[in-house]
Amino acid sequence: MDEALRLNKPLATDYYLKEDLRQLWSQPDKETAEKIINDWIVGAEASEIRPLRGMAKALAAYHFDILAYYDTPISSGPIEERQAYGYRDTECFKLRIMKIHKAKYALAG
Repeated sequence: MDEALRLNKPLATDYYLKEDLRQLWSQPDKETAEKIINDWIVGAEASEIRPLRGMAKALAAYHFDILAYYDTPISSGPIEERQAYGYRDTECFKLRIMKIHKAKYALAG
């Protein structure tokens, strides 16, 4: 049992940190949200999981921008969703992604 718990510790850490981060958007005010995000960053940096530590670094860099949502609670989600209506099927979506990728990296190399 101890061996199973040891092997699953990274997965459990990922899961609990994911759930903690989801709570960010349901906070009543900016101060509470800031405490949530700061606690999450500390927890992720303390973990030995490299992707979580990278995410913590990104959140630390952008946390003021993220918390700006509490000053003006608007989102680009509806616009982005509306743009996605044009993808009739998965193949069309894949082709669109490939086109964006080729345009972005055409001069790299």
